[in-house]
Amino acid sequence: FSVFSMEANEETANSAQDYADINDYETAISILKGAAVQTPQMEMMLADYTERYEAQITAQADALTVSEKYDEAIDCIDHALEILPDSSVLTQKRIDVMNSRPQLLMTVLKPYETNGYEERLAGEFMKMGGTEYSDGFILGPNYQTSYAIFNLNGQYTKMSGMIGHVDGSGNSSETVSIFADGAHVKTIEIDYKALPQDFSIDVTGVRQLIVERTEGNTETGLAELIIH
Repeated sequence: FSVFSMEANEETANSAQDYADINDYETAISILKGAAVQTPQMEMMLADYTERYEAQITAQADALTVSEKYDEAIDCIDHALEILPDSSVLTQKRIDVMNSRPQLLMTVLKPYETNGYEERLAGEFMKMGGTEYSDGFILGPNYQTSYAIFNLNGQYTKMSGMIGHVDGSGNSSETVSIFADGAHVKTIEIDYKALPQDFSIDVTGVRQLIVERTEGNTETGLAELIIH
C-alpha cells in the first residue's frame, strides 16, 4: 500500500471507531463498507460492529413488540436489513415479530382434527347473546363431546376471543376445557342464558392445543379468535 492508502485506511478506521463509541453502529458499518480496500483490521471491526448492530436492533424490536407496536418493529428491522441484507439474525427476528403480531386464527391456522365442529369464516356468522359473530367455529351440534385440535408448533404466545352459547341451539349449559400439550389449562363454564364472554389463553411454546366441549348438548361458539 502507498503511504496515502495507509493514511486513508487509518482515517476510515478511526472515523468508524468514533461512531461506534457512541453506539452508532449503522454509520460505523456504512463507513467501513464504503472503504475502497478492506484491511484485516477493518474486517475485524466490521464483524464486531455487525454483531453489535444486530443486538441493538433486536433489542429495539423486542421493546416495540412488547408494547404491541408491531409495524414499528418491522420497520426498524427492515431498515437494518438495508444495511445488513444478509443478516440471518435480523431475518429471523423479522419472522418472530410477524408471528407475534395479532392475526385471525382461522386465517392463519385451521385445526387438523375435529369432531362436532363447524367453521364460521369471514362473512359467515353465529349469533350469541343476540349479536352476530364471525371468524371462529361452533362446537357441539349433535355431539356432547366435540373438539378442535390445533398444531401451534410453538410459534405463538396468546390466543383470545369470545366464547358463549349459540342462540337458539337449546337450553342446557356447557363446559369447555382447554388443553395445552396434554395439560389441562382452562375450564370455561357457559350458562345458556348468559351473554358471551372474553377469554384468553397463554400458549407460549405450546405445540398442540385442544379446545374440547365436554358437557352440554347445545352449541358453543368461539368467535373473533386472535392468535399472537
